Amino acid sequence: MEGIVLPGVTDQRQRSRRELLHQLDTLRQALPEDENLKAFDEAERQAYELILGDGAEVFNLSKESDDLRGRYGRNTFGQSCLAARRLVERGVPYITINFQGWDTHRQNFQTMRRLLPDLDKGLATLLGDLAGRGCWRARLCGPAESLAARRR
Repeated sequence: MEGIVLPGVTDQRQRSRRELLHQLDTLRQALPEDENLKAFDEAERQAYELILGDGAEVFNLSKESDDLRGRYGRNTFGQSCLAARRLVERGVPYITINFQGWDTHRQNFQTMRRLLPDLDKGLATLLGDLAGRGCWRARLCGPAESLAARRR
């Protein structure tokens, strides 16, 4: 799955990077009993389990049928929606799906004609799939946009 680990970075290299990060983390070493840091450690452990452990299988979208992958859309956003559904099934409580390109100051309508079909297809299939699989309850799903403009 694109964006999870840099291309060419092996699992062993990822583990080595994590180990080095922990060696350099003086805050964690200074406050080993801090409850907030313990909660962070648990979240980090779960995230690495998704990347390097058995959880990595959740990102193997080839396990899904071609028909289902097509219904989500054969584009980055659609396949990210499919991965999100698989993460929900694994019990991941918070999921963000990025879909860039919405900050349109020029050619707004042309850009929307290009982006909206992919958004509609991916999001509608995700919501229908979650509902059909009984994963809909206790979930908040919907699009959001950050419109933080930078001063120039």
